Amino acid sequence: DGRIHEVRHAVTTFLPCVSVIAAPPTVLSFFPLEKPRQAQIDALAFIGEAVARNVTDIVITAPTGVGKSGIGAASALWSGSYTRQGYQPGGYYLVTQKMLQDQLENDFPRWVPQRRTSGASLKSSSEYPCGSFASCMAGGMAAKDAKSGRKCAKRSDKTCPYVNARWRFDIAHMAVTNYPYLFTEHMYVGDLKPRNVLIADECHTLERQITSFIEVAITTESLDSWAPGCRPVPKMDRVETFAHWLSERYVRMCEERLGMLSENLAASGYSNRRMQDEFNRLKNHVGRLLYALEDMGQRPDSWVYWQEMVKGEWQCTAKPLSAAPFVPQLLNEMGATRIFMSAYAGPRDVFCRSLGLDRRKV
Repeated sequence: DGRIHEVRHAVTTFLPCVSVIAAPPTVLSFFPLEKPRQAQIDALAFIGEAVARNVTDIVITAPTGVGKSGIGAASALWSGSYTRQGYQPGGYYLVTQKMLQDQLENDFPRWVPQRRTSGASLKSSSEYPCGSFASCMAGGMAAKDAKSGRKCAKRSDKTCPYVNARWRFDIAHMAVTNYPYLFTEHMYVGDLKPRNVLIADECHTLERQITSFIEVAITTESLDSWAPGCRPVPKMDRVETFAHWLSERYVRMCEERLGMLSENLAASGYSNRRMQDEFNRLKNHVGRLLYALEDMGQRPDSWVYWQEMVKGEWQCTAKPLSAAPFVPQLLNEMGATRIFMSAYAGPRDVFCRSLGLDRRKV
C-alpha cells in the first residue's frame, strides 16, 4: 500500500511537467462578446462537460434575457477548434425566421475582434438581388444553361452576392441559416457538409418545423397555379389512394409546369422576376411532394389525411403523425452533436418523444 501511494504521488507530480499535449480550449474561451453573464458561463460549462462525455443531444433551457445567442455562438465557434472524423469543423446555427438571421448577422460586428470574421449567414439564392438577372437564383440557372448565351458577369468576376455569401458560410465556424433552407439543401442538393455541432434555436417549435416541411397540402390556389388539369379532384378516403393520385396526376402536371417555366425563363433571358419566384416555389413544392410520397408509400399508417370542401371542390391535406422518423435524416446527419435551445423546451418526456430521442441520453 505504501509503494502504491508513492507511485501515485510521483505520477501526479511528474505528469504536468512532461505533458506535450495542450488541454483543449474551453467553450467559454470562445464566447464572442466582452463579458458573459453567469447563466451563460454555467450553460457553456454544461455543454463542454456533456460533449466530453460523448452526449450527442443537449438541451439548454434559458429564459428570455439570458442571452441564448451568445451560448449558441460560443458553442459553434468552439466546435471549429477540434476535428471529428466524418464531420467538418464548426457548427450550423438554425433559426426559425430570416429576421432572426438578420439579427444574428447584425451582432457579428459587436463580437470581440478575433471572432468577427468567424460567423456568416446564408439564405436561399432567390433572396439575393442581381443586377443582370433580378435574383442570384436566375443567374445560377443561366450559368448552367449552355444555350442561353448569357452569363452573369458577377459570377465570372467573383462579385456575385450569393456566391460570396455561400463561400463565407462554408468556411465560417458559425454558419447561420433557417430550418427550411438547411432541410431543402440537405434533402435535394446535398452540397452542405455535416459539421461537429448543430444548434437548433427555438427548439420548442422544432416538431412543427419538421412536420410543416414534410406535410402535403393541395389547395384551390395550388391547383389554379400549377395543375388546373387535375380538376375535378376526386373524393379520396385513404392516404394510399391520395398518394397514388398525387404520383400519377398532380406531380406529373406540376413537373410539366416546371419544365415550361424553365423554358420560358431561358427564353426571357432569365430576367423575369415574377417567373423566377414561381419557378422557385414550384421547384420546392415538387421536391417536398416527392419526399413525402416516398414516406407515404413506406409508412402509410404514420400519416393523417383528410379532405374538405372549399369553393365547391375538394382540398387535400396529409401530415405525418410525428416528426421523429425524419429527425435522423434532417438533423442528426448534419451535426455530430445537437444543441437544442429554447426559453422553455417543454416537459423532458414530451420533448424527447416528439423528436424520437432517448430521454436517458439527452
